[in-house]
Amino acid sequence: MTTVLDIAEKAVEWAEDNFDGGAKQKAEALKYVSDKLLKLDKAHLFTASEINTAIEWAVFKMKGMD
Repeated sequence: MTTVLDIAEKAVEWAEDNFDGGAKQKAEALKYVSDKLLKLDKAHLFTASEINTAIEWAVFKMKGMD
């Protein structure tokens, strides 16, 4: 699970820097995580729900709510 959380953190930071927010930002972060997991041959280890939870955790952490 650490792998997906680390990737999610990077994805959220990247999306924050490159998109204005909202659904587009989240969609791009989800795509970023999915692409990275595919490259690592680990995509089959996580459900879409788990990836979404990791993204939400990263946003929560980024905003200092951890």
